[in-house]
Amino acid sequence: MNSEEIRIGYIPSLTPNVIVEKRAIPLIDLKTNHWEKALIEKEVDTVLYPFWQLPIKLDDRLIIGALSKRLNTKICLVNADPKNGNQKLGSIPAGFKVFSPYELYLKQLEGIRSDFETSSSEIADYWLLPHFEIGLENPFNEDQIIFTFQTRELVPLPGSGVWAYIVEKDQLQTRKWLASIHRSATSRITNIERGVLKSHIDRPIAIHGVEDENGYLHFSAYNEYHPHPIQYSSGTSHGLVNQIVQMLNQ
Repeated sequence: MNSEEIRIGYIPSLTPNVIVEKRAIPLIDLKTNHWEKALIEKEVDTVLYPFWQLPIKLDDRLIIGALSKRLNTKICLVNADPKNGNQKLGSIPAGFKVFSPYELYLKQLEGIRSDFETSSSEIADYWLLPHFEIGLENPFNEDQIIFTFQTRELVPLPGSGVWAYIVEKDQLQTRKWLASIHRSATSRITNIERGVLKSHIDRPIAIHGVEDENGYLHFSAYNEYHPHPIQYSSGTSHGLVNQIVQMLNQ
């Protein structure tokens, strides 16, 4: 099977153009979130889906065949009302209203500025969003960003900014092609993030890792037990999940 024969399903509302625009292979608009059914009924060969939204356990017939590159995961405070002007984070008056689709980002913001009010999307002064989601199912653009948090201070969700190619286990030719486009550097980091997530399945967690030019791994993680993110670095991935989990549980 060559690449022109691969039928890739995706959900446009969940997938930014940068992930799909340079792909010569036509993508199939699934139009709904029933991507598992589309795979099992062989409407498509593989589905491109946001990695951080995948369930911990997939259908037994499905596996992750490849991961995309990681987009910019930094969390941004976005001006939702032109009347606010271009104020910096520190100069916004107390009581400003913030909305985020991700409650854990609001929880972390409390450790940075606790004088805001959680709001609905309709009346919020500001939105708190990952950079890669700006303009995706929301009306914003990069000019409306007033502050960008470093991932060490406001930690993204596990697997954030990565798209997974899901495939049936018995589709060996499709799996072979997916192996050729897989980003192993991405998976080295997200395997740790996903491993820590599995240990926190009963409570929310944020974790984000990077690999530096010397091959060292640096992780930031957050849960409700810590008012601020914890930091952990290692020269190896061996035992790293357990070490991070232990720190989070202290």
